[in-house]
Amino acid sequence: MNPFRTLLAAAAVLAATGLACAQGSPPATQPGPGISVEFPGGTVNEYVAALKKAAGGTPVNAVVSEEAGVQVLPPISLRSVSPYVALSAIPAAAGFGTGNWEVHPIAEPGAASVNTVSVDFLAQDRGGRGLEVFSTQRLLSGDAAIAPDVLLTAVDTALQMEGGGKSRADVMFHKDSGLLLVRGSPSQLNAVSQVISQLQDDATRRGKDTARTRQVSASQEAEIRKCQVRISLAEQRLQGISQQLAETEQMVKAGTTPIAELRSQQQQRAQAAAELEIAKIDLGRAQAEAAAGVDAQGDDEIARLRGIVAQLQAEVQALKQALGDQKGGGTR
Repeated sequence: MNPFRTLLAAAAVLAATGLACAQGSPPATQPGPGISVEFPGGTVNEYVAALKKAAGGTPVNAVVSEEAGVQVLPPISLRSVSPYVALSAIPAAAGFGTGNWEVHPIAEPGAASVNTVSVDFLAQDRGGRGLEVFSTQRLLSGDAAIAPDVLLTAVDTALQMEGGGKSRADVMFHKDSGLLLVRGSPSQLNAVSQVISQLQDDATRRGKDTARTRQVSASQEAEIRKCQVRISLAEQRLQGISQQLAETEQMVKAGTTPIAELRSQQQQRAQAAAELEIAKIDLGRAQAEAAAGVDAQGDDEIARLRGIVAQLQAEVQALKQALGDQKGGGTR
């Protein structure tokens, strides 16, 4: 038992009795034997339970609020006191450093005795309660917008974790303007500010990712279009060279055109075919990148086309060699 707390509780009881006498007659308590209790310390709810156990046949009727019930008391030692006096010792034992206590008798008007006592506690931060207005419009609009319910749930969760035994914060959300109004302690306001700041950081990150994705998508689409144009031009060029080559073959057979001209056009046709296949390879790569990992024959198709290009390049090299040999040996 703590002698200081015992003296403090006894002094509080005497002070409460003296104050009541100075103001008038103290509230009469229900007759019966006094309560003696050695409370080792704990919550107010545990203290009330200890009083009821120690009272024996004396009724101890206490209406304790939720916030008052969870407040912690130091050890209390009382001898032969009434239930009202025992409950009135709670504020003195707990102290007023964290909030305000209210202990009131409850009785019918004109009743001669007090049968019930109410105990309430109002937490008070040292910094006091304040009002802060948060703008959440950026969170509720744009590509990275979140639903208002998500915002309010995050704020409520933060306040529950921070609140403890303190008074609850008042939260109001104005949907049309996107303003969030919060009245609470500095620590509660700080918790809400951190939640909104974190959500805004996440929204900014998601917005940048979305913009980057759109930019990359536009670039890939442009690359696909360029490849398609290249393919179209290469096909037209290959078709023209093929027609010219067919005419040259007839002229060579007729002896009106030298074989060297035929070899040159064959080389041009091989180069045109190679350019067409390269354009197709680039188109396949661009489409694969735009698909963002969706494999539609991707690597196998590109490998096949590269093989064709290598074969055509070999044919072009062979034609160049043949053309060189032809020039070295003379023309018809």
